Amino acid sequence: MVKKVIFLAALICGLFLFGGCSQEETKKPEDKQQKQQNINVVEAVYGQWKKSGHAAAVEADNPTEAPGLREEGKCFFCHNGYAFERQAANLEGIGILKGTSCDTCHTGYGYSLMEKGTVTIPLGDIKGGKGALCISCHSGRGKTPDQKSAPHGSVQTDVLLSKSGAEVEGFNYGRSPHAGVTDTCLACHMADGKDGISDHSFKMNKEYVGNSCGKCHKFDTLNPPAKGDYDGDGKKEGIQNEVSGLLGVVKGAIDKKLDGGKFASAGGKIQFEDKQGKVLESPPSPEVYNAAWNYFLINNDGSKGVHNPSYSVQLLQQTYKALMGEDIPKAELRK
Repeated sequence: MVKKVIFLAALICGLFLFGGCSQEETKKPEDKQQKQQNINVVEAVYGQWKKSGHAAAVEADNPTEAPGLREEGKCFFCHNGYAFERQAANLEGIGILKGTSCDTCHTGYGYSLMEKGTVTIPLGDIKGGKGALCISCHSGRGKTPDQKSAPHGSVQTDVLLSKSGAEVEGFNYGRSPHAGVTDTCLACHMADGKDGISDHSFKMNKEYVGNSCGKCHKFDTLNPPAKGDYDGDGKKEGIQNEVSGLLGVVKGAIDKKLDGGKFASAGGKIQFEDKQGKVLESPPSPEVYNAAWNYFLINNDGSKGVHNPSYSVQLLQQTYKALMGEDIPKAELRK
């Protein structure tokens, strides 16, 4: 109960001092106020946030394994709201583990990132509007395919910007217009709901698609039709279906090359096993490693191609060709 009271107090301050996160809140305040007349806004926002992946720190029930209390790799900075708020350089003085709460985003460092609209990450100085706050943590942490490492778990910025893939030399990979959306992440992932409240679940909601995708597109789905049958299954489906199919095709190709062996992302590295279950000291070949890297990169992005349709499709199609020596049978290639 005490935790909830503290959260609500911080949220009220954030709402009054800093306003909301989306452009709509500044453009049409009278519309939002009318929709919210019979709603307890603070309770509604708290309810959304409480169910989100940001409410609790990873491994909150098992602090000894929690990345928010891990010095190595400075995981704590993004996995511990308390450390993020204080821009901690190490864990000295960080005695608690907390998720991303109201004050993490609406005060101090988090708020300054939204106001500045630019954040410096290993990829460079990235302009993201208010989404700069999200970009500060949802990136690949500078990891690149080096025949050992595995992609970071949150690589949304890298995929959005067509970065960090194990690319085929000489191929011209596409870019995503989504990277130029004002406020980037927040514009879509915090779209207003029917009650006029910016969604604090941070998930794409098909009920609000008109307030997110619908601002630029004419479709009313989170899985819009793809421009081709990219995975070669004989059906032109939604982009998420096509990219999911491509992930399956690439995984199948890797499995074929491993001939009964397995591959996995473990401990920050891509681990390969032979058919007897013995862990290999090095990848079977550069091509197999690159294919595994790209598989995890696009899979970890989590959008199934929506963040960057061109790059996701091209990277996976070219990955298959580099590994198997031919294009995906019957697939329409994205040039």
